[in-house]
Amino acid sequence: MSNSQEKILPTVSIVIPTYKRAQDIERLLNSLVSEITGGIEVIVVDDASPDPRIFDSVKELFPNTLFIHSSVNQGPGRSRNLGAQKANSDIILFLDSDTTLCKGSILALKSFFAENPKYEVLCGWDDLIPLNSGFFARFKAIFQVSVAPTCGQEVSFVAGRCFAIKRQLMISSAGFDTVYKSAEVEDYEFGRRLVSQGNSIWFLPEMRVQHDYPSFYNQAVLYFKRVVLWMELQPNSEGAFDNSLGTRRRDALITIFSAIFPWTFISLNWLWPSFFPILISITAITLNAKFLKMCYKEEGLWFLIKAIFCHSFLSLVICIGGAHSLITKPVWKKLKLMYYPTPKG
Repeated sequence: MSNSQEKILPTVSIVIPTYKRAQDIERLLNSLVSEITGGIEVIVVDDASPDPRIFDSVKELFPNTLFIHSSVNQGPGRSRNLGAQKANSDIILFLDSDTTLCKGSILALKSFFAENPKYEVLCGWDDLIPLNSGFFARFKAIFQVSVAPTCGQEVSFVAGRCFAIKRQLMISSAGFDTVYKSAEVEDYEFGRRLVSQGNSIWFLPEMRVQHDYPSFYNQAVLYFKRVVLWMELQPNSEGAFDNSLGTRRRDALITIFSAIFPWTFISLNWLWPSFFPILISITAITLNAKFLKMCYKEEGLWFLIKAIFCHSFLSLVICIGGAHSLITKPVWKKLKLMYYPTPKG
């Protein structure tokens, strides 16, 4: 790239919220070394870790990184807001501390912003290879990639672990809602709010992170909490479904059929052979075709079988969370919002 082309590229600040993750921060900053040769600003916001001295060794290794230590623990949303206020660049790239940035991501986002000035928000996504090992981490990475768009397109969400936004918009929008004290649906709410305010979000496939995924149990707990909180958002929105990953009408169907598919097939074919379990199976397989193909292609038949049951368990947790929300809240309001969205204007 020529010098004249380099001058028109926007400047970038990287903001990383963290809590008690000194080793993860070191790993992430190491992944950024080759990406920030152009003097990119890096800001780490510690969300009031009990002992901030755990970051001392990281500060020595990366003396040009700005560390901010909050006095009160208030969640990743507020930490991102604090980092944005300290940033000095045109663009802010938000990364989570349990990720590493894939090579070429920063150049891709800078080039996109330079060539497409009408867009002010970019959403990145997960890489196919996770940071941690084991069946579940690989399962989660494959699933994440299988549900994501394969090419650039407009979306209505941002992924808190990897997204970029023009600093001016981040500040004027008031940033993340600090009512969320942990990594729950704060990024979903922010993305939906940005779109409702007339902003366009572009999904950039070239902007990727490798992710250190939680355990199966922790993921199940997180899914339950997220679906309950997501349904809490609906009274303030224009309907229950949109084109965010996981919150489309199609995703609801995928979740329901994935939850019942293996168990219906096994039980009803054993006790009462009929067309019903076959129909359920065909529908579930069709809806999950891309994911199932990727599982088989990447890891083989045994992995695919385990993935089907793992996906079913997690889908069941989501269904239980949704049912819990409907039961504990006025059902008629939820159904009204779901099937009769509030008209615009």
